[in-house]
Amino acid sequence: HYLNRSALLATMTTDMKNDTIMMYQTLFSQNHTEMLIKNSWLTEEELMLHDQRICFLKRLLLCLATCRVHYATENNGLKTQPWMFPLASVLCHGSRMLLRLNGVPWRDFVNFLIFGDQDRWNWEENGVPAPFYVRRAASHGVRLDTRTAELQEIKLKNLQAFGNNHLGMDIPVGGLGNPTPSATNKKGALFVGPG
Repeated sequence: HYLNRSALLATMTTDMKNDTIMMYQTLFSQNHTEMLIKNSWLTEEELMLHDQRICFLKRLLLCLATCRVHYATENNGLKTQPWMFPLASVLCHGSRMLLRLNGVPWRDFVNFLIFGDQDRWNWEENGVPAPFYVRRAASHGVRLDTRTAELQEIKLKNLQAFGNNHLGMDIPVGGLGNPTPSATNKKGALFVGPG
């Protein structure tokens, strides 16, 4: 596609439409409760954690839309440009996002994303709130460049990758209970399961 710009544009357009559809199905799958009740393979706790994950995503997207997304064309580039594509494309391609919080403690921000209330969870007393979990390793980290006061993404090597300061969350991309693409097989339809 590098040689044919119109083919690249057509591919990107299709991909971004699919991103938007995928994100919509993820965010609004909780409205398909009939299917979930009929197939009661989820516990009450799993349903509650799913709803927390979806509210987290909705609040994150609202924050991204309100605060605006920018991107750099170079790794850790200081020159950024406004994101001109659908917000769904920011989250649907497995890339990492760096969020800069000015004057907002990161735990308060995460509390807001999960619970809608920055004071709802005491991290010191209660540890990491569900649906997050502690990851023992990560491939990338963040450091502050003291010259520019900018965050920089770094690739972690060897023992740097291990620790108890990495968090993870499983998100049912595609929408819990929604049929998966090309889901026909010998045993019947496949559906998106809990995160």
